[in-house]
Formats: sequence, structure tokens, C-alpha cells
Amino acid sequence: MGGMFRVEVDRPGKLQVSTVCLEYGKPDPNPRMKYTLAPLDQLNADPKVTELCKLLADGRVKQNVAQATAWNIANGIAWEMLAQKNRRESHLAGNEKYFSANELRAALSLTGYCRAATEQLVSYDKSTSQPD
Repeated sequence: MGGMFRVEVDRPGKLQVSTVCLEYGKPDPNPRMKYTLAPLDQLNADPKVTELCKLLADGRVKQNVAQATAWNIANGIAWEMLAQKNRRESHLAGNEKYFSANELRAALSLTGYCRAATEQLVSYDKSTSQPD
């Protein structure tokens, strides 16, 4: 994708993007919150997180799978805890899980992919660097 667009100075606008939370436990975002754009490495410099965000931006992974992966990589949240996390809790209708079993399996696989992809980059960088 990677389309270009123009952002007018001091003109509010709407932009729909797929994102993930990299700070587990913070309040859920809502449209009334004010947001600031910042480089990813200012929030999280882990190359696995960068790889994950690239895959999400390219539309190669689903948002909920990317979210489980992000919380595991960026915040160290265990898979068991993610499996127990509820999106909604109701005494009448029952609890709705945040992630399905299939999403968690895909997220576990995606975590391995991000780890392998970044390890390849690191080994490539080391093999191509010149001694001082």
C-alpha cells in the first residue's frame, strides 16, 4: 500500500489506521483522546516490535493477532494471561474473551516469525560490517 497523503498545518483531519497498544494496562483509547505521532523507537526500540508493526501496516496480519503478539513481545505478558483476558464481562450474557484460541495460536507463531526475522537481520548486519 504505502500511499501518500497531505497533512494540512493546523487542520484537524481523520485518518483510519490499524494500530496496537504497546503499553499493556493503560486505558483503552477513544476518539476524545488527544494523540501525538512519534517515531516507534521512542516508545519501543525492540526490532521484533518494529517487524510486527510493519506486518500490520502492510495488512499481512490481523489486528487482534498483532495485539496479542505486541503485548507478549513489548510487555512480556504471558500467553496464559492473554488467554484469560476478557474483552467484556457480564453476569447476564457471560464473559467475552479478548482473544480466541485461533488468534492466540497465530500470535504465538507470529512471535516466532518476528524473532527469526530480526535474528536474521542482526546476523546479516554482523557479517557485512567491516572491522575497524
